[in-house]
Amino acid sequence: MPYLMQKEREINVMSESGINIQDNVKESKGNQVKSVMEGDKTIIKVRQHEFSVGWPGSEIAPCPGEYLLGALAGCTSGVASLMAKQMNFDLRGMTIEVWGLAGNNKVSATAVLNTTENDERIQKLKEATENVCPVHKFFKSTGMEMDIEWKRA
Repeated sequence: MPYLMQKEREINVMSESGINIQDNVKESKGNQVKSVMEGDKTIIKVRQHEFSVGWPGSEIAPCPGEYLLGALAGCTSGVASLMAKQMNFDLRGMTIEVWGLAGNNKVSATAVLNTTENDERIQKLKEATENVCPVHKFFKSTGMEMDIEWKRA
């Protein structure tokens, strides 16, 4: 399978909240995964990493839907950290709990921030993060209803 190759360039992303993110990309091969089914589970290989995927009720490994929810939580917290630095936002830590039900067109989440910032600044960080986070944008593009609350610890 061919890789996408990108040579050194500067990427400028302007979120709807007006925050500019600059990222210098040296070289990217794009994203690629390989899956190998072994009995009741699938092994996913990503670069030098591996993880197992099971099926609902099997308890062998998290199911695909749980990985999707985990991807949303992980991407949101990572982008929030980057956005907080851009905004000079005091973000000392963040816990995100995400839940959804297979076949339901809604994802709910609660993000609890360890911060001294006020509610207005928390809302601005939330908006900036959601406008940039590729996993959040993917969920929204599917028509998924997103009910995500951000609050101070």
